[in-house]
Amino acid sequence: MTVDHYARVLRWLERFIAEAAQGEPQRRLLDTALEGLRRHIAESRADDVTIPSIDYLFAICAAVQAPDLGSVTALAGACSLVFLGLDILDDAADGDRPPHWGDCSAAEINLAGATVLSTLPALAVARLDIPADLRAAMQQTLSCGLLRMSAGQHADLAMTDTGIVDPERVEASVIGKSGEQLATYCTLAAQLVGLPQAQIADYAEMGRHFGTAEQLLSDCHELLCDPDMRDLAHGARTLPVALYLARLGNHERPAFLALLDRARHDKTARLEARDRIRATGVVRRVLVKAELYRQHARRAAARACPAESPRRALDHILGGFGVDPAMLDNTSI
Repeated sequence: MTVDHYARVLRWLERFIAEAAQGEPQRRLLDTALEGLRRHIAESRADDVTIPSIDYLFAICAAVQAPDLGSVTALAGACSLVFLGLDILDDAADGDRPPHWGDCSAAEINLAGATVLSTLPALAVARLDIPADLRAAMQQTLSCGLLRMSAGQHADLAMTDTGIVDPERVEASVIGKSGEQLATYCTLAAQLVGLPQAQIADYAEMGRHFGTAEQLLSDCHELLCDPDMRDLAHGARTLPVALYLARLGNHERPAFLALLDRARHDKTARLEARDRIRATGVVRRVLVKAELYRQHARRAAARACPAESPRRALDHILGGFGVDPAMLDNTSI
């Protein structure tokens, strides 16, 4: 993806917020929130990491006869606002406070997240210069997608700090939270370019599978490679943790649950929990699942865009999926 696409989307968002804000105090708050997206884009570009809310939108539109660049940019902006709102609320739920918030209060940060997520993406879609029936269909896609993401997040929160976790429930929550987020972006892009329903469904499936794969990979990376081991600090029951808990006997599980409870506030306990999980084969099982989801995504992409040449932009994104060698180095069979 070209640098111009990222810069174009950020410029569009800056103008959009300036026009939509109800007064200068709200504009300043929303612009502070936008700084989180600016930093995310800068960090992702530095690490050559895909930015789904932008990269997938432009890739899908490049694979077909795209509408005007302004509409694609606006839709990428709307999807980036979905990502931003979810990210803000996720940080708030985990007690994280990125430095760009400065002296904003916790209440202001929560308000910014709720405002960004609940109003701005829908307003951006409402302003698209497209036929009314298409706009209505896209607004329904956005609303239903947000509901599914919320359900996935709710399922994830319900399992935080719990004792016995069903790995299938954890995997379902990943699909609902992360898979549906990317499925929504891809569906909106396919709708914007006027594809038939069968192709729209294939692009949605592509996004759902790939979003799930990326989240599973991220959970493994955070467990094995993140020095702060934030998921353990937050009490999250990611799939590696759930699979490890499921393999413990009834007499072993209480001791490990007590270790996870200490890990919320004790880095030494986090290191011990990580070492115990790493010594088993559960992480490799999750990596295999992630690869299977990626393969499903590639097959759905091939159905959605069977012509090889227009699919190059999608293939570039899907081909960028990979396992960090550091994870394999830190994983036992």
